[in-house]
Amino acid sequence: MEVILKADVSGLGEEGDIKNVAPGYARNYLLPKGLVLPKTATNLKWLERQKQAILKRKEEKTLAARDMAQKIADLSVTVTGKVSSGNRLYGSIHAHEISVALREMGVEIDARKIEVGEPIKHLGDFTVTVKLYEGVQSKLKVHVTSIHGDAEEYVARPAAPVSEAEATAEEPVGTEAATDED
Repeated sequence: MEVILKADVSGLGEEGDIKNVAPGYARNYLLPKGLVLPKTATNLKWLERQKQAILKRKEEKTLAARDMAQKIADLSVTVTGKVSSGNRLYGSIHAHEISVALREMGVEIDARKIEVGEPIKHLGDFTVTVKLYEGVQSKLKVHVTSIHGDAEEYVARPAAPVSEAEATAEEPVGTEAATDED
């Protein structure tokens, strides 16, 4: 079924595009939400009358995206995570965590627009791509730190051997010495 998009639809197209979609998708989702019109002679005439307004809205979206791209290029966001030995994260940093950190800074970016590329699994500085609008993207600096602050404090280290003299040394007042009889 051919339809005319009345609004930008993610994964399908932009406002004013004519697309061929499955009849069920159009009938059950797109038409009830008011996102499309069936391709008819009357609706094609409506589209021709709307072309100038659609082009103006696209230009405004592009300008707003360029402004946002410049703002993002000047930003550096810090994301924290739990660290295991060797400054390796237990999980990985995803676009959602970066989006939340940006939101805390007052910049509203949908996580689906952030492309991380390879999973971020280590502490350090990384660069991700933010796709704002068709043909407009920006690079964002991401600094990944430990949730506990200085990661060196929390790196797993083997226990130091205890000499027999230190083991039998007097305990501070108020603590009980461990005995083998317990």
